[in-house]
Amino acid sequence: NLANIFNPEVFVLAGFLRFLYRFDQNYFHRVIKKHAIPAVLEGMQVFVNELGTNSLAIGASELVFQEAIADPAKYVKRK
Repeated sequence: NLANIFNPEVFVLAGFLRFLYRFDQNYFHRVIKKHAIPAVLEGMQVFVNELGTNSLAIGASELVFQEAIADPAKYVKRK
């Protein structure tokens, strides 16, 4: 169970899981509670990916540009 291994604060459902979650949220919460260690559930939130089909590309590009976004002056050429 990934929740037990990583102990995430946020669980984001993407792809077909986001559609299933919207169809029956109670089912997902029951399954998570059944398989997760109780301490892992404390404070964990479940969200649905709102970026659509481009979410992987957006996430990957964010990782690539993360350093430049954090410190843009580092990448400016000075004369």
